[in-house]
Amino acid sequence: MTTISDNKTKSFYFENYGCQMNVADASEVKQALNDFGYKEIHNELADVVIINSCAVRGTAEDRVFSRLEHYHHLKKKNNFTLILMGCVAQKEKDSILANAPWVDLVVGTHYKNRLPQIIKQYITNSKPQVYSQWGEYNFQNSVPSTKYPFKADMTIIHGCNKFCTYCIVPYTRGTEISRPSYDIINNARNLVDVGITEIQLLGQNVNSYGQDNGDISFAQLLYELNKINGLKRIRFLTSHPKDFSGELIQAIKDCDKICKYVHLPIQSASNNVLSKMKREYTFEHYMNIINDLRKNVPQVVLSTDILVGFPYETQKDFEKTLKAVHDIRYDTAFMFKYSIRTGTESESYPDNIDEAEKKLRLQMIIDAQHKITREENNKSLNQIEEVLFESQSKKNPMELLGKTNGNKPVVVVADKKYIGQYHPVLLTSLNGNTFKGNIVDK
Repeated sequence: MTTISDNKTKSFYFENYGCQMNVADASEVKQALNDFGYKEIHNELADVVIINSCAVRGTAEDRVFSRLEHYHHLKKKNNFTLILMGCVAQKEKDSILANAPWVDLVVGTHYKNRLPQIIKQYITNSKPQVYSQWGEYNFQNSVPSTKYPFKADMTIIHGCNKFCTYCIVPYTRGTEISRPSYDIINNARNLVDVGITEIQLLGQNVNSYGQDNGDISFAQLLYELNKINGLKRIRFLTSHPKDFSGELIQAIKDCDKICKYVHLPIQSASNNVLSKMKREYTFEHYMNIINDLRKNVPQVVLSTDILVGFPYETQKDFEKTLKAVHDIRYDTAFMFKYSIRTGTESESYPDNIDEAEKKLRLQMIIDAQHKITREENNKSLNQIEEVLFESQSKKNPMELLGKTNGNKPVVVVADKKYIGQYHPVLLTSLNGNTFKGNIVDK
């Protein structure tokens, strides 16, 4: 148990793990703490240390517990308040304090925006506490990214109603709650007023936006955001195939500010496996979406998630997924092998595929996709793409790193004054999956 003084400038150190939702959560929490009088520092010798955790895979969870052990040793020498927040905090709840009593506060996903008040209460009573109840979720205004001050992530829907049998997210973030559309639009306008030109809309399933509260549809929201003067790019993550409508495809086609990049997880191309996963769509339905997208938005850049080695996945089932990768030709993919997540429905399924076979299947998918990614990227060589320059290259400060409309990384030799600006770039070569290019005069 530790206490912090309430009569001096206080500092916090923030560790963030996990998905883009956690990145957005981190920005909001940091802003709230700044408003509360705390200053962020970039070392562990802070008054408050916060770990924002991820539980989507066992490896992510193991990393969090490793960090908790690290801070256990550090607390023997230093006096600070240790806070675990996010999905592991929500999933494990009281067991955190039972197994790691040096943790001072456990803050679940519905309480992240109340963190300043929670810290204030802790300063007063120094009593370790767990905040994990489900309740009304309060959306916080999105703020400019601390890393890229011309960009912002905006959570428009929290939680998920799908309950896929392998996924822990509905148990750590709760069911779907949509942020009111007027609030989103006002927040976006205010962000543009302070220099934001790219906004990324976030949700576990952005496509189901508005279904829980009778608000406008996700496609209608995109049309409204597309009207905002000064906004140049709109991105969104993540989509679920079940709710990917024709109206949404039309919006992507019609709206010039919507980036022509779509992340659409397939997970498996076997209807048998999709049924066991409770994905609520068939492979045929998924392919109809892909075909409609490419028909209406020919320049669309596609990425996906693939999970191999799921219980009941036969060799034939796997081969269907491998064939789909070859046929669809995604630009990129996030590929994983199945592992049991405690608390999910599939925990009760027979884990009947041995680890060696899972690794073999995953490697086959990875090899196929990497080859396709190279081939698809080669098609873009000698083309001109508009690039938003985001930062100096870590490898060479004389170079800038940016992203195309289709979310592909590009490096050019350019002055840092171009950071935050959009410029046409001729793509001349590839280094791995990163393009090199030259700025073209407008």
